[in-house]
Amino acid sequence: MLIDACHSGEVDKEDLVTLNATSDSLIKGLKPVAYKKENQLGLKNSFELMQSLFVNVGKSTGATIISAASGTQFALERNDLKNGVFTFSILEAMKQYPTMKISDLKRIVGERVEQLTKGMQKPTSRNETIAVDWSIW
Repeated sequence: MLIDACHSGEVDKEDLVTLNATSDSLIKGLKPVAYKKENQLGLKNSFELMQSLFVNVGKSTGATIISAASGTQFALERNDLKNGVFTFSILEAMKQYPTMKISDLKRIVGERVEQLTKGMQKPTSRNETIAVDWSIW
């Protein structure tokens, strides 16, 4: 499943802090959040630690979900691409490569989205085992 939507990825709520909104904020009724500073585990958050330790659990042998952005990010669009950046990157990969595995799609699209958004958007997905690294086209 491919999800090109804002705030579509996983969020480890323990690693979020609420930011103070300014009185001149254009968005009313929302509480902006950001990630806390790096923890002492050396990983970005405990969710990534869990993924690295428990990669071969029962849930990771079925559907693969790749989201356009993390749970705290927007899925950006650009008029010149005539799509969201995530969708554009998938379509670009489909045109460029005659065949592709899931792991390749995650890597190529992830790198391209980060490049096109100058690091403002990073696609996320579950960490899958090599046993489910299917050819998708």
